[in-house]
Amino acid sequence: MSNATTDHRRAIAEGNVKAILDATLGLLEHDPEPSFVEIARAAGVSRPTLYAHFPTREDLIEAVVARAVDEVGREARAARLDEDSAAAALERLVKMLWRKLSRLSTLARISGEVLPPERRRHAHETGLEPVRQLIVRGQEAGEFRADQSPEWMVSVLYALLHGAADDVTAGRFDEDSVGELLYASALGAFAPPHRE
Repeated sequence: MSNATTDHRRAIAEGNVKAILDATLGLLEHDPEPSFVEIARAAGVSRPTLYAHFPTREDLIEAVVARAVDEVGREARAARLDEDSAAAALERLVKMLWRKLSRLSTLARISGEVLPPERRRHAHETGLEPVRQLIVRGQEAGEFRADQSPEWMVSVLYALLHGAADDVTAGRFDEDSVGELLYASALGAFAPPHRE
């Protein structure tokens, strides 16, 4: 098989995956459980093609989440997290993450229902790296507590964001007010402990 043929097949496969993920995300905005038939039709691919790329609903949802998280990671890197104080960068990051998550709240809820915790966390790993780097910077500067690991602090922020999304979905809080609340809570959790 020639390189040109291989490249052509790879391009078709990549285009199919993109179409499937786009279609799934679009359908999830209106229906939390679109069928594979509906997804294949919306993506313009056959059901065998859909199943070849994503044999299970878990595989498909994990891929949609991973792509959304990659986009968040790109936005986080563009948020100049290495500039200003770590606290100021944390505010930009938390508010950006909340804006993005609030637009993807249905996906966040569905991923919580469909994916086991380890697969959900795995799908988030690349997007969480800029958060970890910011926490390390804040710890090294003395702005954030150093008595807890960066990994734990990432988990705290992750839990705050998803807990807030659940509360907004349940109608307990207004979406527009949550960004400030999240930042205040994250900053409180990250602040160095007071010594007397």
